[in-house]
Amino acid sequence: REGALLVPEELAFDQGLGDGGAVDGDEGPLRAPARAVQGARHQLLAGARLAEHQHRGIGRGDLLDVVAVHRYPMYSPNNPVTVQALRENTQKWTGEVEYLRGLIKETTGRDLPIAITEVNSDPSSAMMQEVSPDSFYNAIWYADVLGQMMNADVFMINQWVLSQRTTGLGLLQGSTVRPTFYVFPLYKNFGSQQVYAASGVTDVDIFAAKREDGTLTLMVINLSDEEKRIPLQVKGEKLAEAEVWRLDVTHNAENLGTQTFSTDGIVTLPPQSATLYVIDK
Repeated sequence: REGALLVPEELAFDQGLGDGGAVDGDEGPLRAPARAVQGARHQLLAGARLAEHQHRGIGRGDLLDVVAVHRYPMYSPNNPVTVQALRENTQKWTGEVEYLRGLIKETTGRDLPIAITEVNSDPSSAMMQEVSPDSFYNAIWYADVLGQMMNADVFMINQWVLSQRTTGLGLLQGSTVRPTFYVFPLYKNFGSQQVYAASGVTDVDIFAAKREDGTLTLMVINLSDEEKRIPLQVKGEKLAEAEVWRLDVTHNAENLGTQTFSTDGIVTLPPQSATLYVIDK
C-alpha cells in the first residue's frame, strides 16, 4: 500500500546503512557480477578430487579451481509449487551460498569460486503450471535470483538448456519463446561494476551496477502481486530522467524510452515486474 512504503521503507542511495534501505553510490571492492551463460547439463571439473591420497605434498583441494553445484530449490513432486513459495525462495539464496562457501573453506582450507552450473526453480518435467519453469512468474523469480547471486559473489551461473519441448526448463519450446528468456536481454543492459544496493520494502528488491563509462543501472524487482509506488533516491543526486526497460505481463524486456522522474522521486512498479533504470552520469 502506498502510504506504508514512503517512510522509512524506501530504496535509497547512501554511504552506509541508515534507518531505511540503503545503497552505496560509490564502488566498493571490485566484484564482477554473476555471469548468466548457457551451459552444458553435466559440467565436470577436471582434477576436482582430493588429491592428497595420490600425491605426497599436495593437500586437500590443492588441485581444485572452482566448486560447481546444481540448484533447483522448488522440487515438489506431490504438491504444485505456489507463487508465494517461489517469492519467499528468492531471499534464501545469499544465505545458502554463504553456507556453501563456509563448507568449502572447512573442507579444502581454501576460499574457492562458486559456479552454479545449473539453476532453475524446478528440475522436474513440470510445465504449463502457475509457477513451473515455463511460467511468467518463473521469469520474475529468475531475474531476482540472478541479482541475489550477484550479491553473494557467485563466480558463474549457467542456464542448462536452451530449447526443450518435453519440460518447462528450456528458454524456448520449439519456436515459442518462454518468459524466462527475456531475463537475459534485460540483464544485457546491466552494468559490470557492482554498487551496493538495498531495499526496505517487502517483496521489492534492488540491484545496482555501473557501466564502464559511469552510467548507473538499477534493476528493481517487484515480486508482489500488487503495484508498488516507492521513493527512489540517489544520495547527492537529483534524479531527472532514465532510460527504462521492463519485463512484466505486457512487456518482454522492452525499452520504454527515456522517462522523467517525478519531483518526489516516486517510481511505479507494476505487479510481478522487473524494471531496469539506466541513468547517465
